[in-house]
Amino acid sequence: MASRNRSREATGGTAGERPGDASREARGGLPAVREADPAGHPPDAALIRVHDLAGRPRGTGFVADHHGTVLTSHEAVDGLSRLVLSTAGDRRRVVAAADVTPLPVL
Repeated sequence: MASRNRSREATGGTAGERPGDASREARGGLPAVREADPAGHPPDAALIRVHDLAGRPRGTGFVADHHGTVLTSHEAVDGLSRLVLSTAGDRRRVVAAADVTPLPVL
């Protein structure tokens, strides 16, 4: 059976690549999107997973500064009295709702 994707065969690319990705990155454009590993860990140490106390995922955030400030969406923390922040290295910290500051207050 003949391949349905002849353009990638002709350019030597793999099935997961889009034509022009490497050249866009070389020109200073956006880098290719990185996927989470099979265990569900974020691809970067600055990314944080937000869970409720029962362990249900609520969202993600990222460490914004050297003080440990985490930015996330309002929906990830809304209605929780405490939340659990998890890093890529599976370090966890329970944070009280009083520690959450809305962005307009900053």
